[in-house]
Amino acid sequence: MNFNEDLWKQFHLDKNPDIVLKPPPELTNLEIQPSPDPEYGITSYKLYDVHLNHLGTPWRCLSRGKPNSDYVYFCNSELSIENSAGSNTLVINVGESWCYGGSIRDMDLKYTESVESLHKAFYTTMGAKMAKLSQSDLHQFTYPGNCNTAMFRWLSDRLYDIVSNPKYNKILLVIQQTDHLREFTDHGQGILPSTPKLQNLLSHQSDYSDKKLFDNHTEFNHTYWHLLWSWLEDILADVRERTSKTIDVIMWSNFFNLPPEVNDHDWQNIPESWMKFTSRLEGGDCPNTTFGTPDFLNILKHYVKNIDIEFVESEVKAREKVQQWWERSHFRLNLMPYYPTDINHALWAGQIINQAGWLTYPHYA
Repeated sequence: MNFNEDLWKQFHLDKNPDIVLKPPPELTNLEIQPSPDPEYGITSYKLYDVHLNHLGTPWRCLSRGKPNSDYVYFCNSELSIENSAGSNTLVINVGESWCYGGSIRDMDLKYTESVESLHKAFYTTMGAKMAKLSQSDLHQFTYPGNCNTAMFRWLSDRLYDIVSNPKYNKILLVIQQTDHLREFTDHGQGILPSTPKLQNLLSHQSDYSDKKLFDNHTEFNHTYWHLLWSWLEDILADVRERTSKTIDVIMWSNFFNLPPEVNDHDWQNIPESWMKFTSRLEGGDCPNTTFGTPDFLNILKHYVKNIDIEFVESEVKAREKVQQWWERSHFRLNLMPYYPTDINHALWAGQIINQAGWLTYPHYA
């Protein structure tokens, strides 16, 4: 099922930074197809409005920095499902296009989503698989092109309302961390973090935009992750205090292994990235990199006083090997020709739920 693009734009594309983008009305009363597995089925679902002010002003994450580009909107980036188990546990899944289901769900930038695509969100993508493996309900916010600070802005605004639902007494918060330079690149301009320190340190539009604040890339990275994850600690502490709910947290990255600062906080993390996990299954060589953005050197020049040429050369060589693996990966198990495939989503969901200790699905008990 496709929708009228012109009609969609008429309602939702008025260039207002506080615009609310609503789910396609044709999907709000969708009849849910039965699950092929008799042990698990979805009884109800909800599609949520997307508030662009959660993401930044303006949000042009995939417009490649063109100053007059339209807002990019992907349908149903926030949704929730309830399952037939009537669970009092909830998985909250936060991330970007890999979580959303790039190449599995519609990502055609036409402000629509087909019925078939939405069903894949319900049953095929990693969020749905995590809910199935843990016999939990699911609430997720997965926006293609998302950056880390935008994810935390959404958590700051939405986590309390979701957790305070009296149905749930235990919550697993699964957070994807993507390339930490997205806030600096052209397609991330205008995404201002929601804390003063982050706003000053991480934005091209801040007073510090022409000052080199850090002695080296190590200090640059440490400051970024410290400020970001301290912000998350504050969000969690506030919600836990207000709700008295148990909130388990597990964090992971798709492009590179998380830095050692992740171990300074009270949550679990997946030791290897989704790319590294996949390359190991494929039998290929996909080395770790510190940065995920090819333009990392230009960004470092903007903020770092002393560029470590030896580090830069090693990073470039590693990125070349990553690119070589990426181009050849589809010749093996076809787990990730570009985005992860449905099999890869299921494998990664199992990796997360198993490490979190939430693996309760009967077939695996």
